[in-house]
Amino acid sequence: ALNARLVLRSLGRGGKLRSELRAAWRAIVVSWFLPAPLLVAFLYLFETTQGLALALASGLLLCGAWANRFRRRLERTLAGERSRARVDALTSAPNRYALAEALTSEQARIRRGGRTAALCFLDLDRFKTVNDTYGYAAGDRLLVDVHHRLRSELRASDLVFRWGGEEFVVLAPHVDRAE
Repeated sequence: ALNARLVLRSLGRGGKLRSELRAAWRAIVVSWFLPAPLLVAFLYLFETTQGLALALASGLLLCGAWANRFRRRLERTLAGERSRARVDALTSAPNRYALAEALTSEQARIRRGGRTAALCFLDLDRFKTVNDTYGYAAGDRLLVDVHHRLRSELRASDLVFRWGGEEFVVLAPHVDRAE
């Protein structure tokens, strides 16, 4: 509404836009990253007050729609990147960054009076020998298989993280001392 009032004040007699302001409006339209040819066509076709107001309103709507689309695409991209940053590419297991987040939330749960949790570190012995003898592809298959076997043998509430290399971490919430 404020922009429309400013535009109406800048109109000369008969509803025509002053020539010095036409150049300024073209620069503003181009800087909005809108479909500029459409808006410039509106400005040239409708030199009346109503036509100019319609052109500005449509330009603002297009600008808002474009900005909203860009924001949603950026949010989806960021969400995907955050997700990939917390998952090991080889085993699809959560990685050490996801473990840090899980430990923070688990500590908060325990402080609120929940049962204790267990944290188990697992390291595959002589893994380098597997890589040296059978190759890195075999070592990768072994890591994927170890992750799947750990997942299948643990409770549904237990979480398996790949710490790095041949190291895994299991976070088991709701564990008593005897367990």
